[in-house]
Amino acid sequence: MKSNSKYNGSNEYEKAINFLEKGCNCGCSSVVPKEEFAELRESFQALSKTEQDIFLMAQLKAMDGGLTSTSRRLKKKTRSNKRTFYHRDHNTLLCQETYLNMLGIGRTYFENIRNHLINNGLISRVHGNIKRMPQWKTKMVIDKNVAEVVKNFLENYAEVHGLPSPGRSIYRITQSIIFLPAEMSYKSVYRYFLAGLEEDNKLKSLKYDAFRKLWHQLTPEIQIMSPRTDLCDTCQHFRDGLHYNARQEEEAKDLLKRFKEHLSKARLERNYYNKNTKLAEEQRKLVNQHYSKGKTQHCSIDATAHYSYDWAQNVHVPHLDQQVSKIYYLSPCKVHLFGIQDEAVRKQINYVLNENEIIGKGPNGTLSLIFDGIKKLNRGEKHLKITCDNAGGQNKNNVTIWFYLYLVICGYYESIELNFMVPGHTKFKCDGSFGLIKKLYRKTRVDCLGHVVEVIKRSSPAGLNKAQCYEGGKGFQYLDIKAILGIYFKKLPSIQKFQHFLFEATDFGTVKVQEVANGPFTELNLLKTKKADIFEEIKSLSILVLTPPPLDYKRQEYLYNNIRPFVKDKYKDITCPRPFYTGNK
Repeated sequence: MKSNSKYNGSNEYEKAINFLEKGCNCGCSSVVPKEEFAELRESFQALSKTEQDIFLMAQLKAMDGGLTSTSRRLKKKTRSNKRTFYHRDHNTLLCQETYLNMLGIGRTYFENIRNHLINNGLISRVHGNIKRMPQWKTKMVIDKNVAEVVKNFLENYAEVHGLPSPGRSIYRITQSIIFLPAEMSYKSVYRYFLAGLEEDNKLKSLKYDAFRKLWHQLTPEIQIMSPRTDLCDTCQHFRDGLHYNARQEEEAKDLLKRFKEHLSKARLERNYYNKNTKLAEEQRKLVNQHYSKGKTQHCSIDATAHYSYDWAQNVHVPHLDQQVSKIYYLSPCKVHLFGIQDEAVRKQINYVLNENEIIGKGPNGTLSLIFDGIKKLNRGEKHLKITCDNAGGQNKNNVTIWFYLYLVICGYYESIELNFMVPGHTKFKCDGSFGLIKKLYRKTRVDCLGHVVEVIKRSSPAGLNKAQCYEGGKGFQYLDIKAILGIYFKKLPSIQKFQHFLFEATDFGTVKVQEVANGPFTELNLLKTKKADIFEEIKSLSILVLTPPPLDYKRQEYLYNNIRPFVKDKYKDITCPRPFYTGNK
């Protein structure tokens, strides 16, 4: 049989090969093909316990050599003797040692299965404790009556206090799952259970551990919601409404129907996002084959890239792994993080910006970083898919639409698809990279911007998190994109109701819009003029470079007087230098 490399390195595979190299006492193992032997053991061990039982019983039936035989000494006396002829196939006999090693089982398990087959026939084995009520070591015996009382209490308690599944877990929303508010705990529910009992009730002696085990066993669908942030406003509205109208059947049914429609839309957009990522991953091999660093031109490879981007929560400098309490009441230096990720390879460029190195998080500030990130990540793909959140000031605005029209006109890509997910359901892979940064940042001492850069580089063991600083304009430049493109393009009406925007080189100046993924397209021309040479004029545009404003004097003074004492001496003049007058109030 042909060797299959996928089994190499497997523990079961290695055990099988080791046995064959050692061999059995009778030598029958030497005639068995190694790969087949190891693959069978690997496959058998991958089965569930029930499947293994049935497989082995079927084998024993096929290898049955009879139940009775005659004693050689006592010719007239019959004895019960279960004989088994072990086979690898119809033509190859094996000894018991080789057979047991071929399946990776012990003799005790084998004998148990054989005895079960003799006594009960070819039926599944059932553990002796099945359907028995467990008796835990408490001051009381937990019988069916106790279990029923606990179950009824939990169901009634959940009916009063329960909430439907939160919006973030869009795959778990079913009517059978009930979430108790995050402010509750197993202990608090247990105390409420005891408080409702009469003094002479024997259930007063029920211990907390037994109560919790009964909870998980009898009502696993009742769970306690974990604390969450950045949830969908719509989901929160529906949850609150369902909780308030829980006793009003008609209102609750209508709310639940609308809630499910909302979650269905969120799931549709999530699936489309995952589909785009998978497409980019599959076509990355083609890109790697043709890409040559520094030589590949735009639109030279017929493949699709998928990028996502977002602003992260600011980090503070200085930051101490053993934080001094006084600094909690102060406002340290803020460092802004913006990330753009190539989702095909998980590589993310993180822009690290000090307070005096940012022009704001509006269209110009965000798109300048995106422009630089796209130029750094571009590998010559003809098609680009972009996914981002619905923040109107940063992403979902007319300047962003103009910017992607401009990229297609200038020949960066033949087509660009801009995708926005449902608000509140916008977690991307770049958020995972931010999480790695924050995880290391929390336990690292940070005294300057350079330390933040080091945290970013060390946050990903595979080196996927990269850092990019402003460096006085040497790292990248801010561009006045809004002013220059506003001359050539007009606003898109009702932009907020659309989720997908398609820009194609076959129709410059036109954007195709969709309200939902895979829905019908509507075409809109956004050019203000129909001049013949308008596209050549746009291609040759020279965009004004913007310079971040200096930090105002009061802020400098605050950092110098209040934050500087918490910074190590060698970094004081870097993070909190002496104030100088800038003319900014």
